[in-house]
Amino acid sequence: MHQAISTSKPTEEEETADQATSTSKSTEEKETAPKEVPVVEAKPAEESISGEGGDNLDFFSTPLLDGQHRSPSLYSPSGWSLIDDSTRPLFDQCPDVPWAAQRPEGSSSVDWYFFGYGLAFRDALRDYTRVAGKIGLPPRFAFGVWFSRYWAFSEQEYKDLVLEHRMHNIPLDVLVVDMDWHTTFYKDAGAGVKDQAGQDIGWSGHTWDRNLFPNPKEFFDWTKAQGLRTTLNLHPASGMQPHEEKYTEMAIAMGIDPATKKYVPCELENKKFMQNWFDIVLNPLIGTGVDFFWLDWQQGESWEGMSPGVHPTFWLNHVFNYKSRPSELRPMIFHRWGGLGNHRYQIGFSGDVVASWKSLQFQTYFTANAANVAYGFWSHDIGGHINPCPPELYTRWIQWGIFSPIFRTHCTKAPENDRRVWEYPAYYFSLMRSAIRLRAAMVPYIYSASRFAHESGVSIVRHLYVDYPAESEAYNCPGQLMFGEDLMVAPITVACNPDTGLAKMSIWLPPGDWIDFFTGHRYKGPQTLVRSYTLEEMPVFAKAGCIIPQNQLPDQMSKLTGISDRSSSAFRLLTFLPTRANERLETTWTDDDGDSASFSAEGRFVSNSASVVLSDDQGKVSITIAPQTGSFPGQPTERSFEIHLRGSWPAASVTVNGENLPYSPENAAQPSWCYDGRSLTLMLSLSALPVAAAVTVEVTLQRPDGCMTASAA
Repeated sequence: MHQAISTSKPTEEEETADQATSTSKSTEEKETAPKEVPVVEAKPAEESISGEGGDNLDFFSTPLLDGQHRSPSLYSPSGWSLIDDSTRPLFDQCPDVPWAAQRPEGSSSVDWYFFGYGLAFRDALRDYTRVAGKIGLPPRFAFGVWFSRYWAFSEQEYKDLVLEHRMHNIPLDVLVVDMDWHTTFYKDAGAGVKDQAGQDIGWSGHTWDRNLFPNPKEFFDWTKAQGLRTTLNLHPASGMQPHEEKYTEMAIAMGIDPATKKYVPCELENKKFMQNWFDIVLNPLIGTGVDFFWLDWQQGESWEGMSPGVHPTFWLNHVFNYKSRPSELRPMIFHRWGGLGNHRYQIGFSGDVVASWKSLQFQTYFTANAANVAYGFWSHDIGGHINPCPPELYTRWIQWGIFSPIFRTHCTKAPENDRRVWEYPAYYFSLMRSAIRLRAAMVPYIYSASRFAHESGVSIVRHLYVDYPAESEAYNCPGQLMFGEDLMVAPITVACNPDTGLAKMSIWLPPGDWIDFFTGHRYKGPQTLVRSYTLEEMPVFAKAGCIIPQNQLPDQMSKLTGISDRSSSAFRLLTFLPTRANERLETTWTDDDGDSASFSAEGRFVSNSASVVLSDDQGKVSITIAPQTGSFPGQPTERSFEIHLRGSWPAASVTVNGENLPYSPENAAQPSWCYDGRSLTLMLSLSALPVAAAVTVEVTLQRPDGCMTASAA
């Protein structure tokens, strides 16, 4: 039986405001329609993707079984799906922030969205985002390396943490400042003291803890000077309590006499409250230097003062998406899932998970399943949240993080619970550092694939059946994922055998020619591989003929900080040679300033393209890099390239634009070429050229007679 693609009818908690024009049918028509969406399921409700209140994986070490943490999919193996939007509110036409508007009282119309796409799943995603809004494209820095830990760091300790990343030659792009930035009352809260909103006192807060942050503006100025972006945690449920610095101003604005010491309630659907909250409290934080907010709503979906069908998680995400960053910048929040339609509001926080192999295993499936409703940018607690993460498990989690939408480590507040990779034994640290550096190198590919997701509705991480819907095996490998258009990943989510040090994997390769991302070994699909992997290894396969654009990581350690926030001018083109002769295969990747809201406008982005072709006898390789097209403010004026031909023979000769490229061991001289026999990689290092210049590389391979490729299986 095919593996489940959840098509269950939505619960009230999963229903969302309708952004599109309502299309109605009469009640008579409704009676002739099917009452239940057909579901093809092999497993119970834990196969679905969402969580009640958006609280998807909190505190669970195994998949959820309560049947409530689910959303309808847009497609199924049955060929169709139905979303009933009849009872949800609409949006009004407010030009600032579209506000929730109830449907006419007593209306008997129904509002259904029928998706009848057969197995054309990608078409269903495209048209869904045409109706319900495009997938939000986060700023480029979001795809780099995040550090997060629930811990009472002082501003000096945060600075030390940044310098430790540099000292260990580890990239860092985003610094998460958890709730201890504001005043807390842990002793009182531990004794059961509640604030006037009935919440644990100190869990919400808007006032800087000056013991930890004596000068917040200076701290954020420093982080920006290092090239970092920062986010602050918000628990908004308590509103504005009398002990807060901004209480008097907020109370007066809301018509409350400050002398009464009555708190200002959190009235999420009250325009006046939301506007005052931003004007008096949040915008000054943004002015201090906060780049975006971690919106950590934890109070469920029933909240006083909300209109029918409007739920706090969804509504907070919607309003913050419009208001929490300057209008010239892209919207960006860090939040829990609020139901269908939240693909517009990126990025997601999947909740506090237990560190376990089962949790890691489910997380990979969960992430791909979210793509079935176009929710493609999950951020997980890499390493788990609740308990310490053993070294092998943390290493595998970091490896999965390379090929996940967002790379963010995190854990709860406990001295024995740490996610600084250099605190782990040297063997594991070395593997984790290599993985983190690969993530930073992959950002050009990831960012371009994410832009494609914005345009097409097809998320960067997705199930294999989205790309191979006619292949029955594609439905039976839930642990395998597509990563962009050209890579297939099978994260290892089981421990190595303690006797052999190997993890055994069964991997299905879809039809086509595939090359091992790390070793260059070639395979012909479809076939099922059964292989064992050491902790140093991970199953990643590239389509033959693809080119993966990467960053060249700088030697200067300080330049690793904030590298994902900068437009690259030094690329590595990881090239996997095609199988067939005279077939020209082209790769295109895009870039822009990384944060502008007008990234799709003319003069706001550039396109790069490169192609590769084999000669008739497969003894020669031609690679052409076209001139860069387009422009954006601040774009680099030159590009330099390393070209790595994975799964290749050594070169007999290499020319670049007709000039000989000399051989130099390990590219000691520049420009030059060399060969790495361990990964079967021919490595070419080229001189920098203006972005408007074309580059043509001709390689004659030193290929033994009769051998067509460096390896094959």
